[in-house]
Amino acid sequence: MNSGDPASAFQDALNTGKIKFEGVGLGNKIKVGVMSIAIKLSGVIKRLRW
Repeated sequence: MNSGDPASAFQDALNTGKIKFEGVGLGNKIKVGVMSIAIKLSGVIKRLRW
């Protein structure tokens, strides 16, 4: 990604559906779910800090 803020660009791509994560198997579904929550929390924290 060629962006000044790659984390925001990644988050925008996830929110718009340009990127999709999918876990295969129970363990991977749990990992993807945890990462999805972490990404959403980081966005909330970033907005609160501004």
